[in-house]
Amino acid sequence: MQLHSQSHGSPVALFGAAALSIIISILVLIPGCGGGGGSGDAGSTGGALSFRVRWDPDTASRAVGGAAAFDDVPPSVRSVRIDYVSGPEADFDLSCCVRVARGQRSLLLTGIPKGEGSVQLTGYATAEVPVPARISADNPPVCTVQLRDENGDAGAEVGSACQAGLFETPSFEGDVVDVVFTPGVVDEHDVDMMAVPFLFNRDPDAGDSHPSTESIHATLAHAGKDTNYDCEDIEVDFENGDALDFTSTIEHCSDRAGEGPPRCSTGDNLDVRGCIIEAHHPPGDATINIKGKTTLDDPVDFSYSFRIQETTVRCRLVWRLADAVDVGSLQWVTDYSNAPGQILGSGDIPNNGTLQCASLVDEALASFCDDDGAGDCVGSMDEETLAIALAATPGFAGPVDLIECTMLATMDPIAGDFVITIVEATDPTATAIVPPPGVEIRVDSCVPVTGAQ
Repeated sequence: MQLHSQSHGSPVALFGAAALSIIISILVLIPGCGGGGGSGDAGSTGGALSFRVRWDPDTASRAVGGAAAFDDVPPSVRSVRIDYVSGPEADFDLSCCVRVARGQRSLLLTGIPKGEGSVQLTGYATAEVPVPARISADNPPVCTVQLRDENGDAGAEVGSACQAGLFETPSFEGDVVDVVFTPGVVDEHDVDMMAVPFLFNRDPDAGDSHPSTESIHATLAHAGKDTNYDCEDIEVDFENGDALDFTSTIEHCSDRAGEGPPRCSTGDNLDVRGCIIEAHHPPGDATINIKGKTTLDDPVDFSYSFRIQETTVRCRLVWRLADAVDVGSLQWVTDYSNAPGQILGSGDIPNNGTLQCASLVDEALASFCDDDGAGDCVGSMDEETLAIALAATPGFAGPVDLIECTMLATMDPIAGDFVITIVEATDPTATAIVPPPGVEIRVDSCVPVTGAQ
């Protein structure tokens, strides 16, 4: 990136220069000082700062070539973020951020303190922009930005707040520019906005919940005319404290004529090249890491990380005595090792266990045990086995719902995920029922939740 700085006595000469068209012009007015957007003069005490933004010629020269192409805002810029941070010697502390929509060509940035400060401009392919890392406040004030007319006068305020906690990666980036607002001086700065690797079309997005049974999608793109990626060299990994095993596919994409399919963009044409990433990750919340480098004479390294949560469902499981038979006591075990989840709780009920299970038979005594490998249950049991016993005097008649338990799963389980084995069945006279009656399970309902519950 190049930064050029000059001093002038009047802001009028800053706009409409023949050698370099202005994409965004920012005039910074110091409150309480002379000068103004339409005065044509910085005044005896007023200070001003103007930026002329030049888009990366590697992107702009595709259409017409040369410096004239700086008129073209790249299609991959939908929003521009402007952020300001005051320095230690400024009149007052200020850190502010504003998002300005594509198409605003001449702007005034007002309310900035006299003295040291720094400004950065960043382009995004999205309608919202995040708060920059260099601003520590979660919800910084919105920088005041006004439209500037042909006469240099300030008009309506434009712009909206930057979003805290939003994960978006810029498509174009300018350097942080250190400035000093000096009374009576207008400084002009030419800032090159360079195309950088960015992620879009993320599904799920950062912070979203997502079933581990479904694939993750993201597109890694670059707006450079001659820039691309060796998609085979892109590295993708998942971690949740430890590295996770996963499978992924990565293929080239392009929005350029004659280079697709597949296209990188869906809907609006961003005019980019890149790689479409699809990956399948194992169960659990995870951080996705994507890194690699661009194919340039001077390659650009990049690395992006964002976290997703696994979508889970809370399901009500119901066991039912399927046969028309009178029962005094019934014991059975259920192997749920093939189910996509766990019975909530553990231990022995009623002996201080935490299992979320309950009897549905009036006046029946019930006991449940699922030790999750902790050895709390009597006898030898596998980790994912639930033991259940019911007894009632004078008994209960089938068919009837017997018990219910709660399962937390990564997807809706089905009855075929469970294997039920009858251990013992007696009638109300304590005589064994031969053959034993059948017990069935059904998934009564499942409700989506996020994270472990």
